[in-house]
Amino acid sequence: MDRLITTPFVATFLFVDVCFLLALLFCFRQGLDGFLTGAAKKEILVSLFFANFFNVYEGVREFGKIISLAEFAEKWPQLLWNFGTAINLITFISVTFCVLYVRVSIPSDESESIQRETSQMVRTWFALTTALLWLRFISFVKSINAKLATFTMAIVQVSYI
Repeated sequence: MDRLITTPFVATFLFVDVCFLLALLFCFRQGLDGFLTGAAKKEILVSLFFANFFNVYEGVREFGKIISLAEFAEKWPQLLWNFGTAINLITFISVTFCVLYVRVSIPSDESESIQRETSQMVRTWFALTTALLWLRFISFVKSINAKLATFTMAIVQVSYI
């Protein structure tokens, strides 16, 4: 497995995956921060567009993983339903609904200002989605580097407390 990960194709693929995941996190937070602080509508929508793009990529990647496991592994339900896959699917759904909520909350008329009052529950939902994205990143890093697995598992266990 270590030799496979160090091949140029796999290393490039993993590098692109981690870059897309970080870009998703960055664009998502930039859009939410703009929404919460009342930034310009165009700035928020551009950030959310790119967040959607990267989220769809991650969703297609997860869907492909599900199909691959179902097609080639005999015990695919046991391999599929683990902590990482659950985090990935919950994160995909949560990011999608957060972006939809922000998009629906932004007025379509340019003369209206963006509502600056956001409920505490919505802000908490945004924060939990961000935390899920970071957990997704940490689990991705753990799968690449086995030496980081102990550190990553310690972070995951601390997050449960």
